[in-house]
Amino acid sequence: MVVLDSAWDGSPGAVHIAAHIHDNLHRNGWARERCAVVVIEPELEAWLWQDNPHVAEVLRYRSEPGLRALLTQQGFWETTMPKPARPKEAVEYVLRRTRRPRSSALYAEIASKVSVAGCVDVAFQHLAETLRLWFPAEG
Repeated sequence: MVVLDSAWDGSPGAVHIAAHIHDNLHRNGWARERCAVVVIEPELEAWLWQDNPHVAEVLRYRSEPGLRALLTQQGFWETTMPKPARPKEAVEYVLRRTRRPRSSALYAEIASKVSVAGCVDVAFQHLAETLRLWFPAEG
């Protein structure tokens, strides 16, 4: 399983990245059904965002307007979109505003409080489906 962001200088886009890596894995001996490539668009922080009060709680945002409204006002989150277009910048903005340091513990805390059932991200769904296929629930 290879998981990476698509947002980097010179990126050819998620579809091309996934195909290129998958082809390289196959050329190097991996059976196509035994490997998977998950390319997150644009970056991992996209998986963090849900319109869920626990996200604001973990980010320590307790002000008005609410978190989504704030991010909409600041141009990070279009009202018709399920996630901010620039998810990493949105996280960084809120962390600066709340003076919370960025750390892996932040992501672990969000993951422990927010259900993955609400994650509509295509790359996340691909990851979850692949893991279910490779490791089916028993009994």
